[in-house]
Amino acid sequence: MPARCFSTLVIACVALIGCSERTPDRERVLRQLAQSSDVQLAEGSREPQEKLIRAPSDKEARYFLIKSRARLLHGTRIAVIRKELAGKVGYGRIEVDCAERSMRVLALSGRRSFVEAGLSRPVELSSIVDRPLRRELAAAVCAKNGA
Repeated sequence: MPARCFSTLVIACVALIGCSERTPDRERVLRQLAQSSDVQLAEGSREPQEKLIRAPSDKEARYFLIKSRARLLHGTRIAVIRKELAGKVGYGRIEVDCAERSMRVLALSGRRSFVEAGLSRPVELSSIVDRPLRRELAAAVCAKNGA
């Protein structure tokens, strides 16, 4: 079950458990909520988690944007990227400053969990102007988030 559906279900459960009375209406609402989440997943109504990134500068590998989020205090975006090359998969976490056109690699690993939970490397943001692959990856992160 995806995190968003799971968290909605948990909130509903906590709200219903907190009420001292158990009524058929509350149980029915909880049952409908759980069933609707399952139906959404079965129908595939959620958008795909991964987006293929066009990277003409690297024709041998395929890159996917797995997820990205805003880093509010810094005005940058953090993204998790997957790279497929010759049957092997690698993951990277990057930080992109869309306004300044700069980027840095925070973590690299062969396992997604290590990249998402790993410590960041202390590297300064660097310009992406003369680096075509970094420019393409940053453009995908910024375009997905409307930056």
